[in-house]
Amino acid sequence: MRQIILLIFFSIIVRAFLPAGAPFTGDEGLYAQEIDEMLRDPSAYTTYMGEYVPWKPPLMFYVYSLSAKLVEPLNLPIEIVYRLPNYLFSILTVVMFYLLTKNITKNEEVSFASALIFTTSPYLLVLNTLLMTDTLLICLLVISLFFYTNENSKTKPYLFLIGGLFAGLAFLTKSIAALIVIPLVIAYYYLNNKTVFKQKIFWSSFVFILFSILLSYTIFGKTWATQGLIDINRAFLVADSDLKFILITILGNLIIFFAMSLPWLPFCVGFLLNKKKKKIVNKNTQNFLLFWLIFLIFPFLVPGMLFWYVLPAVPAFIILTAFSITGKEFDKMAKVMFLALLIVSTVFSYMIAYDFSETKVRFTQKDMGEFLANKKNVAIITYYASGLLYYKFHNETHQTFNDTLILFITDPNNIPIEELRNFVNNNQKIDDAHAINYLKGLYSAGFEKPIAIQGNQSLDIRYVVLDSQVPDYQRIVGDGFSLIYNNKRYYVYEKVSE
Repeated sequence: MRQIILLIFFSIIVRAFLPAGAPFTGDEGLYAQEIDEMLRDPSAYTTYMGEYVPWKPPLMFYVYSLSAKLVEPLNLPIEIVYRLPNYLFSILTVVMFYLLTKNITKNEEVSFASALIFTTSPYLLVLNTLLMTDTLLICLLVISLFFYTNENSKTKPYLFLIGGLFAGLAFLTKSIAALIVIPLVIAYYYLNNKTVFKQKIFWSSFVFILFSILLSYTIFGKTWATQGLIDINRAFLVADSDLKFILITILGNLIIFFAMSLPWLPFCVGFLLNKKKKKIVNKNTQNFLLFWLIFLIFPFLVPGMLFWYVLPAVPAFIILTAFSITGKEFDKMAKVMFLALLIVSTVFSYMIAYDFSETKVRFTQKDMGEFLANKKNVAIITYYASGLLYYKFHNETHQTFNDTLILFITDPNNIPIEELRNFVNNNQKIDDAHAINYLKGLYSAGFEKPIAIQGNQSLDIRYVVLDSQVPDYQRIVGDGFSLIYNNKRYYVYEKVSE
């Protein structure tokens, strides 16, 4: 209990000054909008701009919208309100990871050191500052594995059912990533206690995952089955690409992994190369952790350098690192050095978190979104700008989904400027050969056309918002529009009254 109290206290301290109030951008804007809509119109479905969207399972949105409702009386900034559960779930993750590591290693020192490393790692700290599904996911995965690997499961087999229940909840948080529980648990007992395989309740526990899959399919239909498993679709993008793209994707992800794993990576590699150290550690434990590490391969194949995709495999890396640091050589001086490394890891995490939070686009999108709030007949021509849309709709009493048209530029090298100009000035629709439905593109994780459209092209446009990063953006509006506002990134033009 003393170690758990220390972990909670330490985890709170290292999170005390993280930038939780940065404006939403990127996928955060999508998720914030979905939470907003769930709060305004509670439903079993997640919606975006009033349309059903299956790209992420709904559990995270249920939980975060409930949390937002509970803290609503505090009148906190909306960014802090929506990110608050991250802090609670990450601290719970650290505590449960400590207990899970004790199950796996039977070593108190390694378990405590592993939890300290995890709570200061960029993977967990940086993720705290982002509104993503992965903080809840890793929490549920760790809890599931804790119950599955609990030594009391031999006499209390119902613990397997609890482990399966949390694995099912993890699937309802980020679908395919939760399936890592099944091979990990089977591998763990194959190496440590094969007699478990004779227990029907062990195999029955996986029914919760199957139930989550069937529930998702039943409620959300074929759209979810074919388009909701977006993480698999992203991997297919690499599989269908040429060798150069595959190598660039893998190399980019490796660089991100190396960077996010500092300063601990050399210790993990050192342990794997140190035969003397490895002899001290139970061979079955080593093999299990190495098997767990194999699951790094999938994230390395996903384009976009999304560091949070690595998270389900990070615990194995951290435990191996703790084995390298602890042991007979872990004397007073070594403990001082370990504390210094924890400080370095925390500082490094803060540097990344603040770098993410202070990107200028966050603030320009929020500023423009607030300016556009309650304005109707708006056409927005920009790159991916979900933060701008979020702050527009969030600040509206009655959300203007049907009066807002978004044209996202997806291929800057192939922009049909003349078509955009004719559309804005002469109400000529964009040729289908150059446009794709925005939500459809998100489902498939790919945009094969230069423009992704969300909204009604028949809209009688009054305001045009242009992103200055779009090449030749000045050519899009004609003499019938006048500039009324800009924040150096986005320019708003209003139609001149005749």
